Amino acid sequence: MPGLFICQIAAWAPQPPDFSAWSARLGKGGVFVCERSEQIVGFARIVPKGFIDLLYVHPEFQRQGVACELFTELCSWAERRGIRHLRSEVSITARPFFESAGFRVVERQVVERRGVWFSNFVMETPLTPNPRVEKDAERRASHPKR
Repeated sequence: MPGLFICQIAAWAPQPPDFSAWSARLGKGGVFVCERSEQIVGFARIVPKGFIDLLYVHPEFQRQGVACELFTELCSWAERRGIRHLRSEVSITARPFFESAGFRVVERQVVERRGVWFSNFVMETPLTPNPRVEKDAERRASHPKR
Protein backbone atom coordinates (compact mmCIF):
# COMPACT_ATOMS: atom_id res chain seq x y z
CA MET A 1 0.00 0.00 0.00
CA PRO A 2 1.52 3.32 -0.98
CA GLY A 3 2.13 5.61 1.99
CA LEU A 4 2.14 2.84 4.60
CA PHE A 5 5.14 0.87 5.75
CA ILE A 6 5.03 -2.81 6.68
CA CYS A 7 5.43 -1.99 10.40
CA GLN A 8 2.49 0.43 10.20
CA ILE A 9 0.25 -2.17 8.56
CA ALA A 10 1.23 -4.69 11.25
CA ALA A 11 0.37 -2.14 13.96
CA TRP A 12 -3.08 -1.48 12.48
CA ALA A 13 -3.85 -5.12 11.69
CA PRO A 14 -1.89 -7.39 14.04
CA GLN A 15 -1.76 -11.14 13.52
CA PRO A 16 -3.57 -12.98 14.85
CA PRO A 17 -6.56 -10.62 14.96
CA ASP A 18 -8.36 -10.03 18.25
CA PHE A 19 -11.75 -11.45 17.25
CA SER A 20 -13.52 -10.46 20.47
CA ALA A 21 -12.40 -6.84 20.05
CA TRP A 22 -13.53 -6.86 16.40
CA SER A 23 -16.87 -8.38 17.36
CA ALA A 24 -17.48 -5.67 19.97
CA ARG A 25 -16.39 -2.91 17.57
CA LEU A 26 -18.51 -4.12 14.67
CA GLY A 27 -21.54 -4.77 16.86
CA LYS A 28 -22.35 -1.05 17.09
CA GLY A 29 -23.10 1.58 14.47
CA GLY A 30 -23.50 0.97 10.76
CA VAL A 31 -21.30 -1.70 9.23
CA PHE A 32 -21.15 -2.30 5.49
CA VAL A 33 -19.37 -4.92 3.40
CA CYS A 34 -18.67 -4.86 -0.33
CA GLU A 35 -18.30 -8.15 -2.19
CA ARG A 36 -17.13 -9.07 -5.66
CA SER A 37 -17.55 -12.68 -6.84
CA GLU A 38 -18.40 -13.80 -3.29
CA GLN A 39 -15.16 -12.28 -1.93
CA ILE A 40 -15.10 -9.46 0.63
CA VAL A 41 -13.18 -6.62 -1.03
CA GLY A 42 -13.96 -3.79 1.37
CA PHE A 43 -15.78 -2.79 4.51
CA ALA A 44 -16.76 0.35 6.38
CA ARG A 45 -18.17 1.38 9.75
CA ILE A 46 -19.79 4.57 11.01
CA VAL A 47 -20.75 5.32 14.60
CA PRO A 48 -24.05 6.99 15.54
CA LYS A 49 -22.49 10.46 15.93
CA GLY A 50 -21.25 10.50 12.31
CA PHE A 51 -17.65 9.39 12.83
CA ILE A 52 -16.41 7.13 10.03
CA ASP A 53 -14.40 4.64 12.03
CA LEU A 54 -13.38 2.27 9.23
CA LEU A 55 -13.17 2.45 5.45
CA TYR A 56 -10.98 -0.26 3.98
CA VAL A 57 -10.59 -1.55 0.44
CA HIS A 58 -8.40 -4.53 -0.41
CA PRO A 59 -5.40 -3.29 -2.46
CA GLU A 60 -6.32 -5.46 -5.48
CA PHE A 61 -9.72 -3.73 -5.66
CA GLN A 62 -8.73 -0.11 -5.13
CA ARG A 63 -9.79 2.42 -7.76
CA GLN A 64 -12.69 0.20 -8.85
CA GLY A 65 -15.54 2.03 -7.12
CA VAL A 66 -15.54 -0.02 -3.90
CA ALA A 67 -14.80 2.95 -1.61
CA CYS A 68 -17.46 5.01 -3.41
CA GLU A 69 -20.07 2.26 -2.90
CA LEU A 70 -19.20 1.96 0.77
CA PHE A 71 -19.18 5.73 1.24
CA THR A 72 -22.61 6.01 -0.35
CA GLU A 73 -23.93 3.45 2.16
CA LEU A 74 -22.31 5.33 5.05
CA CYS A 75 -23.93 8.58 3.93
CA SER A 76 -27.36 6.98 3.49
CA TRP A 77 -27.13 5.41 6.96
CA ALA A 78 -26.17 8.77 8.48
CA GLU A 79 -28.91 10.68 6.65
CA ARG A 80 -31.61 8.26 7.81
CA ARG A 81 -30.54 9.05 11.38
CA GLY A 82 -30.52 12.81 10.92
CA ILE A 83 -26.73 13.11 11.03
CA ARG A 84 -25.65 16.24 9.15
CA HIS A 85 -21.89 16.20 9.65
CA LEU A 86 -19.28 13.48 9.00
CA ARG A 87 -15.82 13.24 10.52
CA SER A 88 -12.94 10.77 10.26
CA GLU A 89 -9.28 10.29 11.04
CA VAL A 90 -7.81 9.63 7.61
CA SER A 91 -4.51 8.08 6.55
CA ILE A 92 -2.18 9.77 4.09
CA THR A 93 -3.18 7.10 1.56
CA ALA A 94 -6.93 7.73 1.99
CA ARG A 95 -6.76 11.52 2.07
CA PRO A 96 -7.28 12.01 -1.71
CA PHE A 97 -10.44 9.88 -1.65
CA PHE A 98 -11.90 11.82 1.27
CA GLU A 99 -11.02 15.14 -0.37
CA SER A 100 -12.80 14.01 -3.54
CA ALA A 101 -15.84 13.25 -1.36
CA GLY A 102 -15.88 16.85 -0.08
CA PHE A 103 -13.98 16.46 3.19
CA ARG A 104 -11.54 19.11 4.34
CA VAL A 105 -8.55 18.74 6.64
CA VAL A 106 -9.24 20.13 10.10
CA GLU A 107 -5.98 19.03 11.68
CA ARG A 108 -2.87 17.02 10.90
CA GLN A 109 -1.91 14.77 13.77
CA VAL A 110 0.64 12.17 14.78
CA VAL A 111 -0.79 9.12 16.52
CA GLU A 112 0.70 6.02 18.09
CA ARG A 113 -0.61 2.49 17.65
CA ARG A 114 1.17 -0.47 19.25
CA GLY A 115 4.43 1.49 19.49
CA VAL A 116 4.37 2.69 15.86
CA TRP A 117 3.86 6.37 14.99
CA PHE A 118 1.67 7.55 12.08
CA SER A 119 0.76 10.88 10.54
CA ASN A 120 -2.91 11.21 9.67
CA PHE A 121 -5.57 13.86 9.21
CA VAL A 122 -8.73 14.75 11.05
CA MET A 123 -11.15 15.52 8.22
CA GLU A 124 -14.79 16.53 8.15
CA THR A 125 -17.60 17.52 5.83
CA PRO A 126 -21.19 18.62 6.10
CA LEU A 127 -23.46 15.85 4.88
CA THR A 128 -25.34 17.07 1.84
CA PRO A 129 -28.85 15.59 1.81
CA ASN A 130 -29.47 12.99 -0.87
CA PRO A 131 -32.95 13.52 -2.38
CA ARG A 132 -33.42 9.75 -2.87
CA VAL A 133 -32.74 9.06 0.82
CA GLU A 134 -35.09 11.87 1.88
CA LYS A 135 -37.82 10.52 -0.42
CA ASP A 136 -37.38 6.99 1.01
CA ALA A 137 -37.62 8.38 4.56
CA GLU A 138 -40.81 10.29 3.68
CA ARG A 139 -42.32 7.16 2.13
CA ARG A 140 -41.51 5.08 5.23
CA ALA A 141 -42.97 7.76 7.49
CA SER A 142 -46.23 7.90 5.53
CA HIS A 143 -46.50 4.07 5.33
CA PRO A 144 -45.38 2.71 8.70
CA LYS A 145 -44.84 -1.04 9.08
CA ARG A 146 -47.64 -2.89 10.77
